[in-house]
Amino acid sequence: MIESSRWQQRFSNFTKSFMLLYSALDGKQIDDFDDLQQEGLVRRFEYNFELLWKTLRDYLEYQDVRIGIISPKNVIKVAAASNLLELIGISGELLLDMANSRNLLSHTYDGNEFKKILMKLKKEYLPEMKKIHDYFAVQKK
Repeated sequence: MIESSRWQQRFSNFTKSFMLLYSALDGKQIDDFDDLQQEGLVRRFEYNFELLWKTLRDYLEYQDVRIGIISPKNVIKVAAASNLLELIGISGELLLDMANSRNLLSHTYDGNEFKKILMKLKKEYLPEMKKIHDYFAVQKK
């Protein structure tokens, strides 16, 4: 079991990162951003996703949940199996899709795919990230 301060510190970093991403997208459409700004949104999404799955991992370990292989997809699967995702009210499939999109963005230069993922970020991923953020904000108290 890890101490509570580890997941709480990770969550604190996720909060800072998430608030930057959330405020950048709040009230705006993806087409409001030029190409360079869109690349910045992609980068913010990538490090938000990293902090998100690592916060999940640290919280699961704090709860004495055995994870086994440490990878984003495995942590998501363990979080689903332990009913953590159900408690948060989010879809494991959508989180896995988020992981796939994050990986694809690291290796694609296809402008259409890039734009499609940014649209998903705004419409699907950001609301799920907010649910995770809000859940952990309550747990941290």
